[in-house]
Amino acid sequence: MSVFILNHTFVHMKKKGTVRERAIRTASDLFYRQGYNLTGVNQIIAEADIAKASLFQHFPTKEDLCVAYLASKNEKWLNDLREAMDMSSSKNEKIFQAFEFLKRNAPKEQFRGCSFLNILSEVPGDNDKILKEVRRNKAALQHILKESILPDKQHKSNAIYILFEGAIIESQVQKDIWPIEEAQQVAQEILN
Repeated sequence: MSVFILNHTFVHMKKKGTVRERAIRTASDLFYRQGYNLTGVNQIIAEADIAKASLFQHFPTKEDLCVAYLASKNEKWLNDLREAMDMSSSKNEKIFQAFEFLKRNAPKEQFRGCSFLNILSEVPGDNDKILKEVRRNKAALQHILKESILPDKQHKSNAIYILFEGAIIESQVQKDIWPIEEAQQVAQEILN
C-alpha cells in the first residue's frame, strides 16, 4: 500500500504544472546534471511525461528549449543572488553576501558550476541564440555587481566580476568552496 502511495505521489508531482513548465523544469534538471549534448529530446519527453507533439508545439527545437531553460535559470538565479545581497545595506557587505551566496549554493549544486558556461562549452561557437542568452546573464551579473559597488567604480566592479566568475569555475574544478573563499577575501581587499 505505501509503495502505491509513494509512486502515486511521485507521478502527481511529475505532472504538476503546464506542459511548458514541465518541459523546462525537466530540461533544466537534465541539462544541468547530464549536459546539453547527452540529454535527448526523447528523455525529456519521457521524464516530463508529455507528448512529443506538445513539446514541439512549445519548443520547435531542442535549442529553443535550451534558450527557455537558460532564460528561466537566469531569472531565478539573479533573483536569488539579489535577495542574498539585499540582506545588507552597505556596499562592501553586499559583495560579501554575493560570495556567501556562492558558498551556500556550490555544494548544494554538487559543484556543477555555471549553467550558462556549461551549456556554452557544449554548443558550436556560432550558436547565436544560446550565446545571446549566456551574454544576457553575464551582463546582468556585471550590472548587479557594478550597482552594488558604485557606478563610478568600473575598474573595481570588473575586477570583482572576474573574481566572482573565476570562483565559480575553480570551485567546479576543485569540488570545494575554498576558491570562493579566496576570491571573497580578495574582493574585500579591493573594496577597502
